[in-house]
Amino acid sequence: MPRVAKPQDRQGLKEPQQDRSRRTLERMLDAAVDLMDEGTFEKARVTEVVSRAGCSVGAFYARFSGKEALFLAAQDHFFGRLEDVIEGLIDAERWKGRTLEYRVRGVLDEVRTIFHKHAGILAATSLHLRSRNDAESLARGRKLNRTAWSRIGSVFLACRSEMSHPDPDQAVAVSLSFTFSAMRERIVFGKTELVPLQISNRGFVEELARACLAYLQVEPQEEPQKNASRKGKSR
Repeated sequence: MPRVAKPQDRQGLKEPQQDRSRRTLERMLDAAVDLMDEGTFEKARVTEVVSRAGCSVGAFYARFSGKEALFLAAQDHFFGRLEDVIEGLIDAERWKGRTLEYRVRGVLDEVRTIFHKHAGILAATSLHLRSRNDAESLARGRKLNRTAWSRIGSVFLACRSEMSHPDPDQAVAVSLSFTFSAMRERIVFGKTELVPLQISNRGFVEELARACLAYLQVEPQEEPQKNASRKGKSR
């Protein structure tokens, strides 16, 4: 999977030359990502960042021109983390022998977990892209989205024979678009639906999976492992 640019490629960030300096930078980026996840980055002072990172204010300014540079570097750092998570999600061995229904439900539930865990930083980066004319960040974000959704789509398309939709490739792209967009609006931004739903996020995602399967025109199938376990019990 193509990697986004390293944080040190950013303007305003001074690239470390020694292992110790790189470890210090890593701790600063981790601290910034944690603050974004908590939704407190904007109000946090540099002193709080360095306190969490276990370093000094001088060490901070030796690496960053300011808090904005830290935000952009931490954003790239998080994107790198996210790519690793997605690599695990699309691992072919993980889905080997599984039906399309199992894959759809499993992938959507995993993405729900990611959105819930990282709602703070996902909201912060999204709002940053919308509010500032940062072409570099926008291009990187779009590249990550295109690559990630394409790779996730491949998990579904490996079972294209289970789809009755006349155009499986387009159907998977559309289904990912509407399911992930709906999940992002509800879980990341906390927006309520046009028609208020008395349902948990998990229940909401289960309904999205049902809608996705219906759109792909998938007939319910039993998992091979379930069949095997039932045979074992019948004996």
